[in-house]
Amino acid sequence: MNAPGSMKGVDPISIRSGEVNFVNAGQGQQGLAPTFLTNFNIQQVEAKIQQVQMAIGRAFFNELFITPQFNDQRQRTATEIAAIQQEKMLRLGSVLERVQSEGLGPIIDRVFNIMQRHNILPTPPEELAGMDLKVEYIDILAQAQKLSALTTVERVATFAANMMQAFPEVRHKFDAMQAIDVYAENAGVAPTIIRSDDEAKASQAAEQQQQQMAQGLAMAEQGAAAAQKLGQTPVGEAEQSLLDRMLGGGNGGVQQ
Repeated sequence: MNAPGSMKGVDPISIRSGEVNFVNAGQGQQGLAPTFLTNFNIQQVEAKIQQVQMAIGRAFFNELFITPQFNDQRQRTATEIAAIQQEKMLRLGSVLERVQSEGLGPIIDRVFNIMQRHNILPTPPEELAGMDLKVEYIDILAQAQKLSALTTVERVATFAANMMQAFPEVRHKFDAMQAIDVYAENAGVAPTIIRSDDEAKASQAAEQQQQQMAQGLAMAEQGAAAAQKLGQTPVGEAEQSLLDRMLGGGNGGVQQ
């Protein structure tokens, strides 16, 4: 410690809390003053806290769960936003895969086997006899990963629609019914609003039958209108109708 020469020979100086040291006032010094002057820089501490918080956030991939913020004011398209979200899921995919395969998967298998040995689980239906069960995760991260697959389905559907304009036979290659099932499954849509293949085929057959009936009715109406017109069209001096002439009626008819 350093002390001015005027303090030499005075009572011992104490640096304990609450103690008071009597010294001669120096030039410009008035009243009481602390022995140690500490200038606490709160800005540096806040900056250090922020650095630690950002490091923890990067370790837990926080930036992958928030909406991207752009420095410029340019309007982003839906395709750009979808590409950014897909890139996020790709970065997080390896982490989630390890969590599921090395952590959650063995835990679920262990719990399932314990419950099965103690007869806690209900009797499985006959349809599941001898089949391997597949665990499907329905948490927010799993749903986010499935949403990234929607972009692929949309691209294929758009590509097929563009190809059909130049090559109509391409429509036989694209299964629109199956595409809806895949899209709804990845989007997390309730299965109650999507019809099964059998129901969709039955509805399509009923619609085609109604169209055929409507076409038959329209043809019948056209035939009736044509017959009425023929019956009202006079032909020849006797003003015999064209329909009677065709049917062989009246004096100008055809004798058999």
